[in-house]
Amino acid sequence: MAFALVAFYWIVQREKTTSNKSEQSNAHIADKQEKSVEHDYQDVDFAKKMILVDQQTMQIAATGIQKASGVQIKDLATKIFQDSEADSRKYIAWLKAWDESYLNLSDFPEMEGHDMYPTFSGMMPLGEVRQLDGLSGADFDKAFLALLVKHHEGVIELQTGKTSEGSAVKYTEMIVLREENAQKQIEQIEQIKQLQEEKSFGS
Repeated sequence: MAFALVAFYWIVQREKTTSNKSEQSNAHIADKQEKSVEHDYQDVDFAKKMILVDQQTMQIAATGIQKASGVQIKDLATKIFQDSEADSRKYIAWLKAWDESYLNLSDFPEMEGHDMYPTFSGMMPLGEVRQLDGLSGADFDKAFLALLVKHHEGVIELQTGKTSEGSAVKYTEMIVLREENAQKQIEQIEQIKQLQEEKSFGS
C-alpha cells in the first residue's frame, strides 16, 4: 500500500504541477462547450464527489497493479486505473470551465467520520482499503477483488441516480458520462466475478 500511496500522490502532484497545458486545453474546449449549456449546483456537487471517487479508485487500483499475483488481475487493475484517471480529468475540466474549485482526496486527512474523510456513496471505508496492506499472494487477490465488487456497486448506485447525488444531475454531458461508466462498471463486476469463480474465491 505504501507504493500505491506514493504512486497515487505522485499522480495528484503531477496533475497539479506538470499537466497545465493539458488542463488548459481541456478547460478551453470545455469552456467553449459549456458556456451555452445550463448547469446548476447539483452538477457541481456531483462532479466534486466523482473526482474524489475516481481518485480513491485509482488508489485502490494502484495497489492491485503493484501487489496482485496474476496477470489478469493486474490488467484489470490497470484498466480501472486508466479509466478513472481519464474520468477525473473530465470532471476537473468541467469544474474549471464553470470557475468552480474542487478538492483532491489527498487534501483530506485519512480519518473516517467527523466530516474529515469522504463517506458518501461510492467511497470505500478507509479500514477496508487498509486491510489490503498486510496481504499478499492469493489472500491479497481475494480481498482485492471482493473490495472492487463492493466499490463498484457503491459507485453504480451513485451514478445511476439511486442516491440523491446521482438523481440530481442535470447537465447532459455529465449524465451521458455517468451512464456510460455505470454500464462499464456493471461489465467489470461480471469480469471480476468470473475471476473469483476461476480462482475459487467465492463471492
